Amino acid sequence: MLSRVRPLLQAILIGSVIAGGQAASAVAQESPSVPVSPPADATLTASPSVLGVAVKPGGRQVSTITLHAGVALDVSIASQGLGQSPADGGFTYLPPGEDTGQYSARPLVDVSPSTFSMTAGEVREASLTVSAPASVGDGERFALLKVTGQPKASSGNVGFSVALGVSVVVSLLGTTVQRTGAVEGLSVGAPATRGDPVTVTGTLRNTGNIHYGAPPNQLTESATLRDGTGAVLGSTATTIVGNSIVPGFARQFKLSIQPTAPLAGGHYAVEVGATLQDGTVLDRETVQVDLGAGLPVVTPPSSDGLPLVIAGLLSLLAALLLIVFVSRRRQVAAPVAAMAPVAGSAGPDAMAATGSPTPAWLVRAAVRSRTGVAPARPFTTDRDPLDPADPGEMPE
Repeated sequence: MLSRVRPLLQAILIGSVIAGGQAASAVAQESPSVPVSPPADATLTASPSVLGVAVKPGGRQVSTITLHAGVALDVSIASQGLGQSPADGGFTYLPPGEDTGQYSARPLVDVSPSTFSMTAGEVREASLTVSAPASVGDGERFALLKVTGQPKASSGNVGFSVALGVSVVVSLLGTTVQRTGAVEGLSVGAPATRGDPVTVTGTLRNTGNIHYGAPPNQLTESATLRDGTGAVLGSTATTIVGNSIVPGFARQFKLSIQPTAPLAGGHYAVEVGATLQDGTVLDRETVQVDLGAGLPVVTPPSSDGLPLVIAGLLSLLAALLLIVFVSRRRQVAAPVAAMAPVAGSAGPDAMAATGSPTPAWLVRAAVRSRTGVAPARPFTTDRDPLDPADPGEMPE
């Protein structure tokens, strides 16, 4: 039992604040108790994990949280401040000495009972009272309930406790809501080549008085790349996920823009904006960037090389046909040149005396050209390649 419970006991499990639409509906009315159906071997569970409370300045509101113990525990519940990491938006407990922000609900929350014992399998409720002074201010306030369970000595698990986080969101009814933000610390990373994406990093700070991230205040971050003339070369947008950004805190971001064409050296601008789902622009900032003229170009391989292959084969075929044609012409021209009359020559008979291998069709052609009378043609299988009407003679 100890080996299975120990990792859980050592972890601090903080519920996700305002995730999805859970908190949006919770802040509109008092959150009812939710029946608990925990795993049979769970050490300690709390429900709901996000408690939304709506109260007017000068008023008070009572809500309930339900706990289930899987083993015998001594339980304590304390109201803590809510801190947030800029890297991933994770929430952390802030003790009273560190919880100095104006949006803290810690001093407004009281839990009763705050300490009690539970037996294995027991389900118990605790009341949470939010008291808002008339001068509390506008917007929302935030806190974390730290629910700690310490196993009793009789359980055999002494020394290992478990801590749960229940997020509390207090909506101050009838007050002014401020939706603002600040894009800070913009930095642009130049692409390695002209065809690579352009990356921009920075921080979005919540300067308003409500959280951003869950509907109806879903948050989108966008970036647009422009050239020196203002023409758009690429853009991107993403909706933040995970924990919402609480007032007074910030979240880091990184956006990647794929240009529509390879970038040459020159002057460019990247515009970054943060917008809520209803179109409200929290902030928009622009950073300038100069890319050197020596930025290398990487040409991606063609996705379809078949046209190039066909063109190459056709070119090769044309070259081969040209070679064959020229070769045949040279074979024909060489014997004809040898027949040309020479001073003192007696014509074909004299040429025959030289011993040159002259085809019969050339001899007949030469005799016709001199006498005008075609001699009797002996049997030959030679054909005139330049005279398609001469099929050659067959023996009688």
